[in-house]
Amino acid sequence: KNILLRDAPLLALKNVADVAVIENVDLVLIAGDLFNSKEDAAMNHRVRAQLLNFFKTLDGANIKICIAVGNHDPLKYIKEISASWPDNVYLFKNKSVETFLFEINNQSVAVHGVSYATQHEDRDLASTFPNRSDTDFNFGVLHTNVGGDLNHSNYAPSELKTLCSYDYDYFALGHIHK
Repeated sequence: KNILLRDAPLLALKNVADVAVIENVDLVLIAGDLFNSKEDAAMNHRVRAQLLNFFKTLDGANIKICIAVGNHDPLKYIKEISASWPDNVYLFKNKSVETFLFEINNQSVAVHGVSYATQHEDRDLASTFPNRSDTDFNFGVLHTNVGGDLNHSNYAPSELKTLCSYDYDYFALGHIHK
């Protein structure tokens, strides 16, 4: 039973890869907490190998991945392991919002995102996102506490009104594990 619980996130990762390949998706967005730094999961060789296999599986299917890391997996914590990730993985930096531009099926796609440098991020990162770019699709990726939910740490606090003001086609939001 403990092994089943321990391996549940790895099984979920495999299932995401399987569905992404079967459904022929073009892009996977991840809004943080790939790892839990408190449990040293990123230092576990089996976990690292499974994540690398996930990335390689998607790379083999020509699927791009954009990741904004959060409070459980800040850049400081995963810097060493992210160096081995394949070229289809775009890891957002933390100084300011970055935009990755893609051409997918003859349509232009802009993915805007920013990562946490350390576990505690108190800046309102949402307010630093750019306006909608002149592309066919605009996506945002952010690890945030929207609306100041008191049941969770108020990392990168943001307001729904701010997120909606950009008129993006989709915002991938992480932090609350529900």
